[in-house]
Formats: sequence, structure tokens, C-alpha cells
Amino acid sequence: MEKYDKVVLLLIDVQRAFFSDIPPIGAAFPDFRHNVERLLGLCRSDEVGIEVVHVRAVYNPEVSAWTAYWHALNPDKKTVVTEEPEDFTRELPGEKVLHKNNFDGFLNAELDKYLKEKGKTLVVCCGLITSCCVLFTTSGAFMRGYKTVVVEDCCGDRTVEKHDNTMNTYGHYMFTRATVDTLLATCDRLLTL
Repeated sequence: MEKYDKVVLLLIDVQRAFFSDIPPIGAAFPDFRHNVERLLGLCRSDEVGIEVVHVRAVYNPEVSAWTAYWHALNPDKKTVVTEEPEDFTRELPGEKVLHKNNFDGFLNAELDKYLKEKGKTLVVCCGLITSCCVLFTTSGAFMRGYKTVVVEDCCGDRTVEKHDNTMNTYGHYMFTRATVDTLLATCDRLLTL
């Protein structure tokens, strides 16, 4: 058994619709791309070997029952989101890609089933948007009994304040906070619990 066999990285919604198409996010988090590239390099390296699962939003009124009401609340936002990933986060051959039609990747039972079949116990989350899909998916993992980590320098939100509020409110309450530089030490500690 490899050291990090029980660990999985969920790369949540790093898609054009949530990054390239929303310039204020890139402006608020100028190191996001570089940090995510570093994280993927670390996880994909032969020395570490943490499995990467791509969780992508696909929202439209046909599969997402909540969109009509949401659009009424947010008329300036898109109701339809396609899965097109950012070029720097495209999956490699053999990496799993799962779609979600809501904010919590675990409401798609396929994600939980897949992680259980693979023997995963520690779920590392990162991506977009910190105060929405990253939070909801991390909560979904936590509520299903997984140990959870959020790599905070690999997340982004509509403002730095929203990101910081989410991390400060829920960090160490339902997930452990980490950065790319502290992730392996964090995983080492949590795998012994």
C-alpha cells in the first residue's frame, strides 16, 4: 500500500465559467492558477501519488431543479453552466471526471460510491467558489464521515473577503486548513487519526 492511497484530491469547478469568464476572481486571487498547477504537480508526482478527481458543474434547467428560483434571485448570473475546464486543470488519462448538477458534489451518489470503492478516507478539496461549491462539497464529505482538508491557496471566490470568511468560519470546525506547502504534513497527521 502506498502512503497516500487513502487520500483523494477533489478539484472542484475549476472551469472557464467560474474563472476565465469572471475576471474579478482572477484579479482577487492572482496566484490561484500557479498554486493549482503546483498542487496538481505534487499530487500527480510519482513520489506522492494522490489521486485527482475532477468534479465539474453542469447546470441547466433540465437537470438542475433549483435554477428557475435561483435565476429569479440572481438575474445577472448564468443559469446554464457547461463543463469546459480551464486548460491548466484538464484531466490526465485515467483521472476520474464526475459531474454535479448542484453545489454539493456528494449529492451525486456516484462520488461517494466511487471514493468508498477506492478506500478513500481523507478528502482534500480545492477549487471554485470557496463560499459555495467548495464549502458545500467539503461539507458533504464531512457529513459522510470523511476527514476533510481545504487547500486554501488553491481556492477562489468572488471576493477575498468571502473566501476569508468561509475559511475562518468553517476551517477547523468541519475541515482542516492547509496550503500547497503544508498539505503533505497535514495529510500525514490526519492519516494517523
